[in-house]
Amino acid sequence: MLRAQILLSGRQSELAELILEGDVFLTETQTNQPGQKPLVVTGDQIHVVDASRPYLALSVQGQPAHVEARGLGLNGAKINLHRGTNRLWIDGPGWMSMPADRHLDGRPSGQNDQVDVHWQQRMQFDGRSIRFEDSVLASSRCWQLRTDSLEVQLREPVVFTAPRAPANTQLHRLICRSEVLLENRSWDAQGELSRDRVETADLTVDLITGDLTATGPGNFRSVRRTEKKNPVAQGVLGQSSTGKQPADIPRPGDSPTGLTFLSVEFQRSLVGNLHRREMTFADRVRTIYGPVQTWEENIPWRAQGALPPQVVFLSCDQLSAAEMAIPPAGER
Repeated sequence: MLRAQILLSGRQSELAELILEGDVFLTETQTNQPGQKPLVVTGDQIHVVDASRPYLALSVQGQPAHVEARGLGLNGAKINLHRGTNRLWIDGPGWMSMPADRHLDGRPSGQNDQVDVHWQQRMQFDGRSIRFEDSVLASSRCWQLRTDSLEVQLREPVVFTAPRAPANTQLHRLICRSEVLLENRSWDAQGELSRDRVETADLTVDLITGDLTATGPGNFRSVRRTEKKNPVAQGVLGQSSTGKQPADIPRPGDSPTGLTFLSVEFQRSLVGNLHRREMTFADRVRTIYGPVQTWEENIPWRAQGALPPQVVFLSCDQLSAAEMAIPPAGER
């Protein structure tokens, strides 16, 4: 069904209101720039007010309604767009897909990789920032993020009235507020390399620089595949004063499976860089490190005297941890 209201002013006419109903599909046939992804709208009803004006207002309803714009895919029961104020929003649950050109550690991702965000209460987009509220789940091929409130900042603003908008949107920064859980996995040519998990009160990640900041209390856990005999651990903790390697000194990281476990609890802050793989934890820090048999295994906190062999416990006011290359083989 099509209903339209046309206003006449002298010899000119303009479309004041347009309503389309019943399996509606609209697509942009020509974009402003080559390679720019077109606007696509599908739903059960599309309502447009002031269609000929710069301050056009659009609402799409469906089960769900769907809008694609400049690489963003948006789904919800009712999607609202006001071009004059450059706002796009959904009141209620929904999900959005966004292109992602790199992983958290800075490595380039595949051409078709994307980040999917699900939420339960509200989504608001002002052209530069996208805010999601209530039970937010953001995920890509390598990482998953859960939080109560998430703000995603874009590298370039999207202006709905601009004749030359960005061809495709790209992510710049993730800002999480309240009860954050971030899980990340990585691989190399031999297979799975690491599984990392961060739980904090809040979290900010810059996807361009790799900078990470968080407020405690929090916990960082990591299981990594390493050499079965860890050269760094041997050199620091398994070397005698004569320079010879004693056979009876346990060597942290010397695991039959090549997997090592690291857990750090902190109370105040976490500052680091995901690209350089370095982190600094502050205030009442306690750490446990040692070999494990599987990716899922944890080393439980125990009294220092009850620690099993090859496990190290450390407590301090501030701890810095970094991943470094070991010459000459270049292993991490």
